[in-house]
Amino acid sequence: MDFNKYIKELIALYLNLIGFNLKNEINGVLSFENEILTISFSYDFRVSFEADMYILFKSNEDTYAYSEMRECLFDEKDDYIATQIVDDIILLQWVGEVKTFLQNNLSQINDNSFEISLKLEKLHAKKSKEYAIERDYKLLNEKVEKFWQAKDYAKLVL
Repeated sequence: MDFNKYIKELIALYLNLIGFNLKNEINGVLSFENEILTISFSYDFRVSFEADMYILFKSNEDTYAYSEMRECLFDEKDDYIATQIVDDIILLQWVGEVKTFLQNNLSQINDNSFEISLKLEKLHAKKSKEYAIERDYKLLNEKVEKFWQAKDYAKLVL
């Protein structure tokens, strides 16, 4: 699989047409930038086999993953993190999906970068808070179960 080749053949031309230039390229990582955004594509071909896309907003140096961008723009719960890809067919499908996303949304992201970045920041803070609450709830339940099993009812009340 040649991740870099697929990104350059299927996405780079579109990005070049709308003012993005190739900033960096190493095996498994490409990044393109304009004056407002940096778009990076990565593929871990050695360990996790995960492919993902990230967008960096230069105004505040915040970076968001493809899944966060989708959730922000479409207000839908999205548990997508990254895609594990082990063959060319799945890789080409993923690259096509990302290209379609960029074609449909990149001008909106670029033109409204401040508003979208702010919305993403709020979404990220909300998710972090939800995660902390969920983690604390799980830890509390584990303590309760431990005291219950030990029949230490006095500590259950505290």
